[in-house]
Amino acid sequence: GTSRHFLAVNVHSILRKLANQGTEPGYQRLLAEYYYDQGGFHASLEWEHKAARNGDTVAQNFMGYYYRYGINDQLKPGVA
Repeated sequence: GTSRHFLAVNVHSILRKLANQGTEPGYQRLLAEYYYDQGGFHASLEWEHKAARNGDTVAQNFMGYYYRYGINDQLKPGVA
C-alpha cells in the first residue's frame, strides 16, 4: 500500500544520494540492483558500470557476466 510506496521512494532517494557522492562504489551497485529489481534494466546497467569502473568487485563480476550473456533478451551487449 501507501507505506510500501513511501519506503521504496525513500530507499531510492537515499541510495541515489549516496551513489551520486561517488565515494563508495558499493552504493552505486546497490542502486543498480534497486533499478534491476524495479525492471529499470538500462538504469541498472549504467549504475553497475559506474560501480565496476570505481572498483566494486561484485559489479565487475556482473559486468563480465553481462558482456558474456546479456541481462535478458532485450538488453544484450550489442543492443545496449
